[in-house]
Amino acid sequence: LGALAATPAAFEAGTQVDVSAVCSNTGTVAISGTLALEVRDGGGAVVESWRQQVPTLAPGSATTLHQAWDTAGLVAGKYRIVGVMRFDGSATAPLTATVSASSPERRLYLPLALRRAD
Repeated sequence: LGALAATPAAFEAGTQVDVSAVCSNTGTVAISGTLALEVRDGGGAVVESWRQQVPTLAPGSATTLHQAWDTAGLVAGKYRIVGVMRFDGSATAPLTATVSASSPERRLYLPLALRRAD
């Protein structure tokens, strides 16, 4: 796993976040495997997880995989996205991306009453 990112990194709960991972093969033989992604809250609990197949990568090649994260109902706070690529009985070192969720802005609309001046 070469890189892990989330866009936007700061967002209101309910916003769709794009999680992207660059899967690369720095070895000398072709590999394929699985990308495992987890979103963990401030206490370390997993709040979302995904698995994606990584296509066969020739030596020296890379591909970028994307995962849409629907953050509806998420509690405001910091979250860590952890990614690992598993291949041929091995796994990469985990990479992390930190994101921050805020509560949606709430608005109150009041009726407007106009009086005519006589």
